[in-house]
Amino acid sequence: MLRDLSDLLLAGWDRFFPHQPKPKRMFFLNVNGSLEGGTTTFLVFADRQSTPIWAIKVEREPDTESLLREEKVLEGLRQASPQIAHSVPVVASVTTNAGRTALALSIVPGEPMPATLGVDGFPPLSAARAALALASEWLIALHRSTRNRDKTNQTGLR
Repeated sequence: MLRDLSDLLLAGWDRFFPHQPKPKRMFFLNVNGSLEGGTTTFLVFADRQSTPIWAIKVEREPDTESLLREEKVLEGLRQASPQIAHSVPVVASVTTNAGRTALALSIVPGEPMPATLGVDGFPPLSAARAALALASEWLIALHRSTRNRDKTNQTGLR
């Protein structure tokens, strides 16, 4: 499946990276997650770059359709508002092979929110406050951008 995805992503290279030369090879790094999550994730690197260009999620079990639902939610979020679209990954590809769906997503630029824990097992209050403020701002922007949608659920977000 990864070879097929590599071929698919290389074929669409100019659509995603129009000003960058097409790489010769793609390299995949598996990111271990919990088995309960239902998917496994691969980071995709072009040639010998140190920064991933895509993340690919693959269903662990066939025919679960969870990634098809995720694609709809992500597309709905991207269409909801310019305020939040920059923080939502672009769906590069959705493919199914042997009943397992794979979802290729762009990498969203930014920095992780650190969660350094103290000896008590909790982050410092100032760090938690800053992280919650950022998350709250995003949730408020999401609410404002979707509150005027009608009840027919056009974006799949409500």
